[in-house]
Amino acid sequence: MNSAKRLLGVIFVGLASTALFIACGESADSCLTDTDCQTGFVCEDELCIQECVTAADCPAFDECVPRPSGSAGSICVEGEAPATNNNTTTDPNNTIPGEDPLYVVMIRDTTTGAAGCEISDPGSDLASVGLETFGGDVLGYFAAEFFEAGDEPNGNDYPDILINLDGDAPSFGLACPESFAAENVSALGCGGYVIGNFLDDAGTPVILDSSAAQVRVVEYGPNCAGSADDSLEVVLCTDTAAALSGNIASCTDVIGSGSGDVIGVL
Repeated sequence: MNSAKRLLGVIFVGLASTALFIACGESADSCLTDTDCQTGFVCEDELCIQECVTAADCPAFDECVPRPSGSAGSICVEGEAPATNNNTTTDPNNTIPGEDPLYVVMIRDTTTGAAGCEISDPGSDLASVGLETFGGDVLGYFAAEFFEAGDEPNGNDYPDILINLDGDAPSFGLACPESFAAENVSALGCGGYVIGNFLDDAGTPVILDSSAAQVRVVEYGPNCAGSADDSLEVVLCTDTAAALSGNIASCTDVIGSGSGDVIGVL
């Protein structure tokens, strides 16, 4: 399993978030003070950004806002392009201008009752999680970044979710593993959850948009000759950095739920 690939993915997401801030009216020169920037630009967050008095001073669709640092003056920041034909204008990745792209989902166990909780593999048993098109083409595999174990009244013999779900394709792909073993299956615990993103073959995080279509969770349930007592839900998170650090306040959009082979539609 490739932990370096997962680390590369986290770094990429962080850089992508920074890039959104400088996308408009940019000089992109690094700086420490305003004097380091050329005329017409000021230093914000160690980058030279175009200054303005009104939005008319900025590139098309950009906005003129007070400087985040609290210094005198205003800067140009990316705004939202007007809608065309009653549809919101999007870029080639189907993301809305001015909004951060989405990368992260949370898989949360919703199992209740002794049959699913008071066993050595409490809660949902995750075998594989992938991002795919409606046609079944796999775009990436889930790289778990944060795990909060749920209730485990009799312990958990299958806890290695951060090892098993690392962004690499398992030998069994998006299907049932040949055996119910700790290296193939990870138990969430009842009420537990795991947060992560999806990495392609190069280790690059995949944006969650309509072109990705759906998240497929292979849980070792009745589809794999396992128990139907476990259940889970797939939840979309809108604050990437916070969610990957374990803050689930932005994880509110449930896109799929069930037991066994669970689909979350984007």
